[in-house]
Amino acid sequence: MKTYARSLSLDTFRGPSLALAAVVALAACDASDPVGPDVDEGVLTAESQMVLAVLGDADAVEAGIAVAESPVAERLDAGRAGAASARSTLDLARSGFDEARSALARGDLDEAVTRATDARRSLARALDESPAVRGSIGAVERAEALPGEVTADPESYVDPGSLAIELSDLAERARGRMASGDRVGAVSDAILAEQLHELRRRDRPDRDRVDLAIALAGTAIELATRLLPDDPEPEQLRFLRVAERHLRAAVALAEAGQTGRAVHQAELAVWNALKAVVLPGGVSEEEQRMILDLAETLFAEARATEPEGVKATLLGISLRLLEHGTAQLEAGNVRGVAALWSSAVISTWIIG
Repeated sequence: MKTYARSLSLDTFRGPSLALAAVVALAACDASDPVGPDVDEGVLTAESQMVLAVLGDADAVEAGIAVAESPVAERLDAGRAGAASARSTLDLARSGFDEARSALARGDLDEAVTRATDARRSLARALDESPAVRGSIGAVERAEALPGEVTADPESYVDPGSLAIELSDLAERARGRMASGDRVGAVSDAILAEQLHELRRRDRPDRDRVDLAIALAGTAIELATRLLPDDPEPEQLRFLRVAERHLRAAVALAEAGQTGRAVHQAELAVWNALKAVVLPGGVSEEEQRMILDLAETLFAEARATEPEGVKATLLGISLRLLEHGTAQLEAGNVRGVAALWSSAVISTWIIG
């Protein structure tokens, strides 16, 4: 039997009940132990409960791995130095998560948390070994953009208000660690944010939702390709190839019936398409203005089509993303560019 933590009541990570829910969710896969092991909940920190909840959901675990997998694979395909080492580190991370889930199933919570933490750090090292695409900085910037996704589309998440706060806390800690030179710790936090974001989706997507996500990913790549200069930097092209790899993974996962993972891969394609246009490590005022003008222009064109049905719903999401991103830029937060990009992609798809 397969159960998912996101189907449970996830009102808060600060109470002790979620750790028990995560243990039961995973242990229930074993018919010989349908109830799960005894748990002393009182000794668990809020973050440990978060980690255990993530481990109880295979899609959430995979969400963290996906962040590093495509950049490492792109580096391997290009035959660049250090790619084999990054691949080995990535494999070590996957094994670490397997060991963490096994520890969770037998009720060894301390071991499960330790193994999961080590696995996230291995993912961080794998990204750090792929500096050609500025993986570490990009992962932290992605974590900083996640709260905006939740704010713009709250109906898609369980307890979106608390989720946005938790994601913001993790992103702030990641940014602080990056500033202090702890890149591995920073990316580890960013990966946990990615996993938490995936865990707290309200429903497993149906095939129509997957097809839409894949279509938006393709639209993002096409839009980024049009926006690249005639002489793009090598890193811009690498990010575009990573986006294309995420899109191919989304298609393959959709065909295999892995709908949750397919949607996440499609979203990573949209993100990496943005990074092809605006490289990680800082967004200039010119780039901010360019993305804002793009989002405003495309939204106006999309609204003029007077969309109905699904397109009308998406137009509403595009508007919320546009408003959120604009407000962030006005407040001096350059991460507003991510929301504006998502708005532009949605509007482009509506226009056709």
